[in-house]
Amino acid sequence: MAKDRISKVTTRTGDGGQTKLATGKTVSKKQPIIRAIGSVDELNSHIGLTLTVLLANQNSIPNNVELTALQATFTGIQQALFDTGAVLAMEGDFTPPDCAVIEASTCRNRSVGISKRGSGINRRLQTLCPLPESTQ
Repeated sequence: MAKDRISKVTTRTGDGGQTKLATGKTVSKKQPIIRAIGSVDELNSHIGLTLTVLLANQNSIPNNVELTALQATFTGIQQALFDTGAVLAMEGDFTPPDCAVIEASTCRNRSVGISKRGSGINRRLQTLCPLPESTQ
């Protein structure tokens, strides 16, 4: 049975320290699952901000930095984080759409994709100039 898509994010009922997961289950905002969802969302927003700043300042980025490849890597990481947030919010009962064509175990832990992205990031980091040392 297909799950309903979340289409609104406010309830206008007050929360009393409670929130609902996408499954409809009410939980305390102090629960580790809520912290995990918030942390994934926060990391995703930082990546989005970083990407936005890079693209807005692309004229000042050294020529040896592959901005298109970096953008693709960041976008892929963001999608993996969106998927992770959905899995958490659905208490593990959600398979992201792109997982329908690959093995569920590979999709759920994303180890292959994360590993490939990590090595791509390391290659790109090698092309950057060293950062100046802090004087603090």
